[in-house]
Amino acid sequence: MSPRNNTTQRHPMQLQELLVAMALSMVIAGLALDLAGRTWRTCRDAAEQARFAQQSLLLRQGWQRFVHECPRPPALTPAGRLEAGDWSATVQAGQIELRRGDEVRSLPLPEGMTAAVVHEDPDSASPSWTLLLTWHSRPGRPPRHGSSRVVACRQPEGRP
Repeated sequence: MSPRNNTTQRHPMQLQELLVAMALSMVIAGLALDLAGRTWRTCRDAAEQARFAQQSLLLRQGWQRFVHECPRPPALTPAGRLEAGDWSATVQAGQIELRRGDEVRSLPLPEGMTAAVVHEDPDSASPSWTLLLTWHSRPGRPPRHGSSRVVACRQPEGRP
């Protein structure tokens, strides 16, 4: 065989190898992009969950700092406001407003969270008012739902 004939015979094989290599590199690039997209979504969701956890913790800490001891037995007004002496708490859209005398403080609710003040065990010797927190994730996000109770104040035993 002449060298020219040998080169011609090898050329089609090199073209096939080149096409296979290009196809494989496109598949690998597609997989890398898919992995990058998943990684981004995972990181975004983790950051969102961390932000939610931090906001929830700040909400709980703010509520607990505000509520140490009720100055007198609490009562829930028809407007949904929990009052105990000069202490009061109102659940509004997206926040909880806390008042003690002239001091007003707002605790923002994390996105997807709702709050309500509920009277638990009204027939017991020591009933309590509780802040009920409930949360749900937005559609298309990782599932996150649940509820939590934070005691607002407990009526001292023997007091009406």
